[in-house]
Amino acid sequence: MSVVRGLPGFRWKGVPTLVYRPAGSGFKNIIRRVVLGEKEVDLPFQVRYFEMRRGGYSSLECHRHRHAVVVIRGRGKMFLKNRVHDLKPFDAVYIGKNVIHQFHQAGREPFGFLCMVAAKRDRPRLVTESKANRLRRGKGVRPYVRT
Repeated sequence: MSVVRGLPGFRWKGVPTLVYRPAGSGFKNIIRRVVLGEKEVDLPFQVRYFEMRRGGYSSLECHRHRHAVVVIRGRGKMFLKNRVHDLKPFDAVYIGKNVIHQFHQAGREPFGFLCMVAAKRDRPRLVTESKANRLRRGKGVRPYVRT
């Protein structure tokens, strides 16, 4: 059993800040913190905090595992199932198997959310440029489908 103490600025004691995908492209201005599930080896899931600074966005991806997200800071937009959804604190999102999704920061404040995911899971698959071009044809989604 453990207690991870919260700190100001959406940080937690003893939890390092990691660069989201240290190499590559298709994302911008995003960090992650593994709040629970890194040291707790018997925990079958992880609780991770992601934060996007101004203009930030995550990878356009899909995967076989499911996960849940709860927004706790700022405003964002999410491309999910061919639609763009506005997100604000305490909104919750369920992302099913193989569903293409991408998060974007919106507004002036950083956009932060907790993501609950299985500890043992498959690696995300990035969406190809040709698939992204097809997705961009949807009404109002073009700015929220980035590769």
